[in-house]
Amino acid sequence: MHKVIAGLSAIAMLAAAPSVKAADYYRGSTKDTYVQQAAPVYNWNGTYFGLSVGGANMNSKVNQQFPQFNVFGVTDALVLDTIGADRAINGDSSDESVIGGFHVGTQRQFNQLVLGGELGLSGADLSSSGKCWNAGRGFDFAGGPANDFSYNASTNCQTSVDWVLDAVAKVGYAYNPQWLVYANVGYAVAGTTHKQAFSYRDRIGLDGANTLSNSLNFTQAQNETMHGITWGLGVDYAATENFILSAEYRRYDLSSDGGGILGASDRDLDMNVFKIKASIKTN
Repeated sequence: MHKVIAGLSAIAMLAAAPSVKAADYYRGSTKDTYVQQAAPVYNWNGTYFGLSVGGANMNSKVNQQFPQFNVFGVTDALVLDTIGADRAINGDSSDESVIGGFHVGTQRQFNQLVLGGELGLSGADLSSSGKCWNAGRGFDFAGGPANDFSYNASTNCQTSVDWVLDAVAKVGYAYNPQWLVYANVGYAVAGTTHKQAFSYRDRIGLDGANTLSNSLNFTQAQNETMHGITWGLGVDYAATENFILSAEYRRYDLSSDGGGILGASDRDLDMNVFKIKASIKTN
């Protein structure tokens, strides 16, 4: 009887052993499968460089006051009002164009926080123009139906942007292993050309008879570097370990104190830029 019981116990132990090994193997394979399927964590550390292309919208403003004087009660305002002229050169114009360039930057990751800096240079073909001063009046000396002398004068102001250089600090948040949202802010300068084109026309003739006319045109141009701040928002997508695609909006607020036909003038230049960037990252 004891032998039978011992034999049955041995058979039961042998039957249970494969089940235990199978359970151990199943748990081990589940663990191995989980490790193999874990998503890799992208490393944003490194230096990167690349190209960008996009669209830009600019708005330029110029404000130039005429020299003030008061000679025996005769003021600059009185003279300008008498000849029918605006009291200042004041213009506002806009333009849109393609903008493109290259950039280089570096960044470091601290958990999900990414800090860095970037330097960029872009070329553009932006040019806005518009009338910024006007004067005109007619005078009747003989009391006839038409003016015996009339004139019209105007100034057209033009601003062109050739290139933009900027250096910004970058703060980002890696909310996903391959996605980074960021903001940047920094300093920017732009190479610009300012033109003021003056035009004058008159007509002389008693009651429209024996009419004579004269004209005068000249243009003043000045190359100038405008400066100010730039800030923006963007998103980076790590397509591969070393290739990054980005979409970015950037705002530029630039100004300068330049010259003009009648001396110093205040100039402001605002730009809104949206661009797509492609970068190569080195670890």
